Amino acid sequence: MIISDFSTQSPQAKVAELLKLNVKVTIGMDLIDSHSSLHVGEDLTFHIDLSLQIGVDLIDSHSSLHGAYFHYHHDEVQYWASVISRILSGEQTLPKTVDDDPEMVEDLSHNTLKTSVSKYIMRRKMKSVIEFVEVSSALSSASCAGLLLGVQSFTLVATVNPELIDEDADYFDPNDVHVELDIQKVYCQHMESQVSHHQLNGHSHFWDHLLFIDTLMVKLRKLGEEANLDCMICNTQLEWSTNIVNTAMQFLGSLQRSRSSSGEIILPPAPRPRVVSRSQSWWQKWKSTLRVDMSNVNVFLTNNFQVGLMLRLDTFTVDHAIPQSAVILEGCKVVYVQVTGKSLGLLRSTELHHPVFHLQELRATFKQDVKEANVQILKDLSCDWRTCHHMCIIQALQDSSDFIARIRTDDIERPTGGSSAATPFSEGFKVNVVVLAHTSFTLHLSKDHSITIVAESYVMSYTKEELLMELKMLAVKCDDAEVFNISGILFGNTHDCELETERMMEDNLILKTNRAWNISFDSCTIVFPYAYNFAACFDEFVNVFKWIKLVHKVQRKPFTIDSKLPPDLKLKGKVFMIQLCDDPFEVKLGDNYDLMKDEETEGIKRRRVMDQKIASLRKMGTFLPEDKVKDLYDSLGKKSSDIYIQRSRQLYATSPMRTKLFTWKMEGLEILALADLSYHGKDNVLKCMKEIDKDSPLPDGLDFLTMWCRTVHLSMDTWTIMLRDYPQPMLEVKDMHLWGKLVGAEQDGTKRAKRFPLVEVAGPWGDMAVERNLPALKFYHDFSCDIHSWTMAYGPCWEPALAQYNLCLDLVNKPSVDPSRPMPWWDKSRILLHGRLTASIKQMSWLYHASLDPYNSTEMMDWSWSEVVLDWTNAKIVLKGDLDIYARTASKYDDCRLLHLPNLRLCLKLEWLCLGDANDHHAVMPCAPDKIPDYSMEEHDSFRAFRSQNLNLDISMDTKPLRDTTLNVPSCLFYASTIKFLDKLKLCLLAVTRPIRRGRIFKNTKPKKIQLTRHYKSIKLSVNLHRFNACYWMSFAKQHGSELLADAFVLHLCNDLTLTPVEDGLWHRPAADWSVRYLICDLTDTRSWLQSARTESDELNVSYRNPVDKSFFISVHRVSYKRGDFNDPNSDPEEERECRQDKMSATHNVHVYGMKGAWTKHNRNVLLGLYDSYQKAQSLKRNLSADALKGFKIDGGQQSSQKNRSMSMSAGGPPSPPPSVSPSPLSKLQTGHALAMLMKLVAESDSKSVVFTEEPSSTNLDELHGMAACQTDDVICRNWQIELHNAQMVLKGVETSGNVIVSAAKAQILSCTHTPVWKNSQLRSKTTWVGSVECMQYYATVDPSYEFEDDCYPWLSAENVEDRSEADLSGLPEMVASGHSVGGVVYSTVGSDKKSRQQVQLQRIISRCKCQLFYASYGEVDLNLVAEVPPPPSDDSDMMTWEEGVDAFTLLHHDLNVCTNHLQYNMILDIVNNLLLHVEQKKKDTSEKLQSMRFQLQLSSEEDQKTPIQQLQAELRQECERLRRHEKDLYLIHKALDDDEDNEILLQQSEELEEMLFECKEKINNLNEELAMRISCFKENQLQVKVKTTKAQQASVDRRNEVCFKFAQWRLTEADGQLGITDLALRNFVYTKENRDNDTWTHQLELGWVKVTNLLPNSLYKDVLVPRDPLGYDCDRQMALRIISSEKPPVGGIAVKEHFEVNVAPMQIQMTYQFYKTVMGFFFPDKNIETDDQDHADGNSMKKKEKKSSLKKESMKQVPSSHDLNEIDKMKERAANNNTFYYVKVPEVSLRVSYKGEKDKNIEDIHDFSIKLPTLEYHNCIWTWFDMLMSMKNDCKRVILSQAIKQKLHMRSRIVPEETPLTDVQQEEDKMKMLLGAKILVSFIGGKEIDVLKM
Repeated sequence: MIISDFSTQSPQAKVAELLKLNVKVTIGMDLIDSHSSLHVGEDLTFHIDLSLQIGVDLIDSHSSLHGAYFHYHHDEVQYWASVISRILSGEQTLPKTVDDDPEMVEDLSHNTLKTSVSKYIMRRKMKSVIEFVEVSSALSSASCAGLLLGVQSFTLVATVNPELIDEDADYFDPNDVHVELDIQKVYCQHMESQVSHHQLNGHSHFWDHLLFIDTLMVKLRKLGEEANLDCMICNTQLEWSTNIVNTAMQFLGSLQRSRSSSGEIILPPAPRPRVVSRSQSWWQKWKSTLRVDMSNVNVFLTNNFQVGLMLRLDTFTVDHAIPQSAVILEGCKVVYVQVTGKSLGLLRSTELHHPVFHLQELRATFKQDVKEANVQILKDLSCDWRTCHHMCIIQALQDSSDFIARIRTDDIERPTGGSSAATPFSEGFKVNVVVLAHTSFTLHLSKDHSITIVAESYVMSYTKEELLMELKMLAVKCDDAEVFNISGILFGNTHDCELETERMMEDNLILKTNRAWNISFDSCTIVFPYAYNFAACFDEFVNVFKWIKLVHKVQRKPFTIDSKLPPDLKLKGKVFMIQLCDDPFEVKLGDNYDLMKDEETEGIKRRRVMDQKIASLRKMGTFLPEDKVKDLYDSLGKKSSDIYIQRSRQLYATSPMRTKLFTWKMEGLEILALADLSYHGKDNVLKCMKEIDKDSPLPDGLDFLTMWCRTVHLSMDTWTIMLRDYPQPMLEVKDMHLWGKLVGAEQDGTKRAKRFPLVEVAGPWGDMAVERNLPALKFYHDFSCDIHSWTMAYGPCWEPALAQYNLCLDLVNKPSVDPSRPMPWWDKSRILLHGRLTASIKQMSWLYHASLDPYNSTEMMDWSWSEVVLDWTNAKIVLKGDLDIYARTASKYDDCRLLHLPNLRLCLKLEWLCLGDANDHHAVMPCAPDKIPDYSMEEHDSFRAFRSQNLNLDISMDTKPLRDTTLNVPSCLFYASTIKFLDKLKLCLLAVTRPIRRGRIFKNTKPKKIQLTRHYKSIKLSVNLHRFNACYWMSFAKQHGSELLADAFVLHLCNDLTLTPVEDGLWHRPAADWSVRYLICDLTDTRSWLQSARTESDELNVSYRNPVDKSFFISVHRVSYKRGDFNDPNSDPEEERECRQDKMSATHNVHVYGMKGAWTKHNRNVLLGLYDSYQKAQSLKRNLSADALKGFKIDGGQQSSQKNRSMSMSAGGPPSPPPSVSPSPLSKLQTGHALAMLMKLVAESDSKSVVFTEEPSSTNLDELHGMAACQTDDVICRNWQIELHNAQMVLKGVETSGNVIVSAAKAQILSCTHTPVWKNSQLRSKTTWVGSVECMQYYATVDPSYEFEDDCYPWLSAENVEDRSEADLSGLPEMVASGHSVGGVVYSTVGSDKKSRQQVQLQRIISRCKCQLFYASYGEVDLNLVAEVPPPPSDDSDMMTWEEGVDAFTLLHHDLNVCTNHLQYNMILDIVNNLLLHVEQKKKDTSEKLQSMRFQLQLSSEEDQKTPIQQLQAELRQECERLRRHEKDLYLIHKALDDDEDNEILLQQSEELEEMLFECKEKINNLNEELAMRISCFKENQLQVKVKTTKAQQASVDRRNEVCFKFAQWRLTEADGQLGITDLALRNFVYTKENRDNDTWTHQLELGWVKVTNLLPNSLYKDVLVPRDPLGYDCDRQMALRIISSEKPPVGGIAVKEHFEVNVAPMQIQMTYQFYKTVMGFFFPDKNIETDDQDHADGNSMKKKEKKSSLKKESMKQVPSSHDLNEIDKMKERAANNNTFYYVKVPEVSLRVSYKGEKDKNIEDIHDFSIKLPTLEYHNCIWTWFDMLMSMKNDCKRVILSQAIKQKLHMRSRIVPEETPLTDVQQEEDKMKMLLGAKILVSFIGGKEIDVLKM
């Protein structure tokens, strides 16, 4: 058949044009051959060759097509289709039968023909060859340019070899098949592309080309049941661009429009045969293998913005063999490209740089039998993400979604039947991924910040039910700084039953199971490098995250109960750590400083070795010139410098540099978070929020952006927080388990609370803004917690590190962008955290550093709680448990449990003072910086209403008794060093934090954050202890101490804080002024004991292991202490201060009820020891302080009333007078009569010590020094006011038995602080104590032989103590009655049980009287407490106006009625001498050393004096350090001895250490004494006061004691205490004792009037002693008796009386022998009056010689041995009873004497005789008091015997006119004026002077 010149075209396009068609067919018997060729068109030629050969056993066909082209123009085809449709629709259709319808006939014969053909073909070999060359096709429409698809070469060769098979079997089952397919250059491009297909190649990609395949080769081989398919594809290019997608969518739109215009109804197609199932059967039957090799694959994603992404794949291989398939991928990279030019050159992956994604090698296997896929990534895997890359993907996804939406529209119009095939994962398929390559994912947030995620060696397994992943290491780098590092990660997305057990433990959960995430890791480390702004990077990360949600159009879904329930989370971690790095410069600086110190030590060692070498060479005789020695030392110095430089360079060679500033570390961490429907959804979460945070009002209609609620379980083994490399952790928690409910909610902000930061997106898109919400995420919690151990520490030594931490934290956590003033951390926590925390802690410790050394780990205050329960709710913290407060010291020697509070309830209530509601945190709404309201006045503050202005803290502490034990009571134990420790702790608390990296230099000008300690307004403390025990010891040695036990302790305290601005011209923060609003303290049923180590003598150094003796000291029924306005705690402090100034009320008020005390020798020694140790400690503290060498500035003029912030401590003398002032008083004193008088006094000071007295003063009572000092008007403030009600005091002497009880119904003591005074060129503080005792009584035991045990004293009943006024009684009934008068006898019960109880008689020896006490003390001045320093007195001022500045004590009795027997008298005398007037031994050389040092340093400059002081201070500090070391060693030994008491080695070491300790203490005391003297001289020199030293300088008075009675009546009674002997009436009695600084003292006794009455029955004379009339009418202005006594320190145990003198006014004496004998027996009961009198009369002189000889012999004796201890005690007792009298004088006395002897008639009886006692003088006599009186008595007898005889015989003197007694008396009075002076020191000898008057 031949066709020529055929063409077809339309107005739209040319369809085809046929030139020639030639078809020839030949049919033969054995061969059928067919060949045809076709030529079409003018430009394009279709050349078709068809060849078919059919033989007996072979069917061979060959088809070739060259230059084929087909153009599908949809509009043209649609037009012709409609035309044909109309033509066909015009024919008339008739009903057809099966016979008439040819189609039906054809269908019936089709099966027969198919069967015949199949049988014919199956028996023959088939071979077919198909070739296409230059074949192309086009698709277009009128509105779409269309696409052009073409193939350059297509060759298909197929061969089938037949086998003998069943006719019913499939054709391909038994046959062998061989198919080869070869395709060259397959392309698909846009119709408008100007690129010819000949230009396409595998080295370049032309834009808008959808597809290009350079080579495609497929080979199929089937041999029997084995089938192999090989496919190879080279140089594949695929482009998905917006232009191509638009073209395809336009073409599809044309198709859709054509269907809608034609009205075609497309019916669903009939179901097709399940060919898939058949092919599956072939696939399963054959052993098939498939291999696909792809190389040089390039995939492009482009868009209209001329940018895109290119995927480069070097090789891609697929191997499939049943049942396993394998995929290999190599050289995969994705790069960002610019669409410029016509084409893009293609490179291999190794030549591509800066890839977006890089996968070097991937291997995957798929196992169909087990449904498992294994993927391995062996080499590099990286991704470099940018926003522009993401925008390309977004654009591609947008194009794909539009295209799919268009297709789905067509699918809707063309519905299809059947269901989609199931995915492999729905059938339980499993995917395993193993990544051994280095994996990194970089997220570029902006030009400045990026985040890189690096992973190493991870494995992942995924199924439909679960996802498991194991990751060896995961690191997150922010801007090339590794911040996060996680190792050993395990992740699992498990099924619902994984956490079923944990969920069943929760009772309030609805769901039994839920899907869960399990995450575990070995270690998670978060490290923030120094000065790295992580906050900015994280903020941009959040912005990018928001941006991704924005570009993906992710909308927030409503949070309801129908929302998808999130999975449970279970997190486990072995180690979790957060670390902030320190400044490397400061670290290097500190390390270099340590290196310098070490190198300095090493340099000293080298120099010492050099010195030894040079010394050894010189010792051997080697001559070394000085130049040579100098060169050696220079070389040594240079070598040391080189060594230092070398060590500095190698400093970090062996160990890395420290980088840690802050470390947060958790070990054994486990977190479990459970979700449930019961708290899922907004309504349920709001319900939980209301239940947890009940105090905060929740407004209606509140919207939240984030809401969730979980049941949380958290447990960890350890949790530590460290600062730098400090040894003490800041927080250490062990074995913690926490559970409860946690709610997170982020409130949706208003328009002003929204900010819109920009996200950098590279061109051509441009930056985009995202919305950020300013309100923070808040947490609502209801937690319970169990903790085994909780330890947290803090101290001012860490504040620099914490300040550095806060600066670094600002770079980690970005501060709020709100322009308001930053909120403090406590207000932030009030906003963010809400709810309850209940914790049960077995052991909790709070440590506070008591040192400024940050590396301190020993000195701290330890608050230890045991078995504590913590309940923390809104503004309230409650702790219940046992609290122990320990004082931890460096030496461990003085470690003590300072306070023990068992079963304590500690409650802290916080009251935040805000302008609005302190709990309404929902009303807080931040404001963006660009949306500040215009109407904001002053400074904008979004938190103004919520921000706390101040804080009121209320602390309450209560204890309750435990039922199981009564011994475990609140107790307190402390040493003297503990007080020092607390003082050091106070200094640490008051330490001011130094500014750290602040100022313009460090670019930190933010205002300083306020401290919480300065935020308080008031602090209230309430303490209620059911019992309290306090014990005090001087040290761990426990040599002296005390113990107190109270049945109840109540304390109420309120302190107010006021910040006062400092106005001194400098920049300061306001000064914190703490004031006490009120303080109330009550103690009930309190008992106190004094304790000391048991000693055999009064030695000071006692072994530390000696047992302890405890003696009762004092007990009170109730003690009340009040301070401030305790009546009205809410009063205004200003009004309270004004009221106090008006009334001048005392600051401290103490009321004591029912006090009972005991004053014994043991108590005296203990208290004196405590006081002495306190004085030494204070002196050591002052001398070693930094202010020891500082003085004070004296201003001469008027002092400023306002105290400066820091008082000047510089030394300075008195202010210089103006020029017009006359010469100084010193110049006047150095010239003229004053100098002569001064020198005369100095010269007379070397003379014998003779006391001169003046005329008796009429106002001796008014001139009491103690009273005068206490009544000055220079009172600054009244400190203490103490009132005692119904008080008793037991006094027990040393030498006598029995007790004296002093009671008072009411006593009042007032303490005042006065203006400092000047004494001896030193400023001394002045404090006075004034006491008043009312209804005071004295009781004494009648039977002194009864010994009372400790705390079993015979106390008085209340009726005998209280003030019970009754009618005055007189005469005998008063003395013998048992009422309330003097002499009455009362009974007291002693003993605790019935067997030991007994009645004790007590006699009232002093009736109810009134007593006043005055005490003035002068001590060291604390300059910080002195507002004004008075100027020192000038030399020309009146000396009488100067205040003496001597410690003075005055006891004043107005009316005193005394009644005693001789035993009670001796008892009182013993108590007065040994307990009340006891003075500790002074060292005489102390004053001499001070005077000598003053003389030596008089001409020295300040610098010359300062150097030895500093040397002494350094030496003293070294000794103190040595003492601490010894104490620590001794403490450790004693601790070991507690476990092994019989260890001889430890005992010996303990004794040796004790000796070393005692020596060290002695040396410290000596050095401290010398240092104190030098500092005193140094300050005197600063004051520029010239101390005049003379050859002999008079000693100054150091202390003065005064006792005064205005009227006293003393009744001497018999031993029974009832029968009176005599009455002694005294008036104006004044006794004074002065102690001087040279260890001498003086006694003075003055008596204005005296009367002695004889009470013996049948006595002849009643008035024994009474002054005579010449005394004058006014007895108050006369002195009846004056006794003075000057004493020196004892010598050999014998008291030394340097001067003793008695002056007596004219007296009238009427005495009987019986009275004399009785009185002498009263005062000297051990003496025999008759025998002793005779001995004194006969052999007085002989006795003196014997005494002297005996003393000499005894002095020549050797030291007695141990068996002579009794003799030594006797010697001591005899020495104590004797006195050495240097000088005794009794001036002449005129007496009127009457005497009655023993018998009725005696020769010595006289009546009204006028006798003059002569002047008696004695020198250098060793007597007892009795001996002296006997000597005076015998001397008076001999002298006045003649006078008595004369008057007895009525004889007169021959020279009557010359006898003028009155003149002699007057002369004696004149002598007394000259000798004694106005003030005389006397010794009170208890009435023993009466013996002088007895004949």
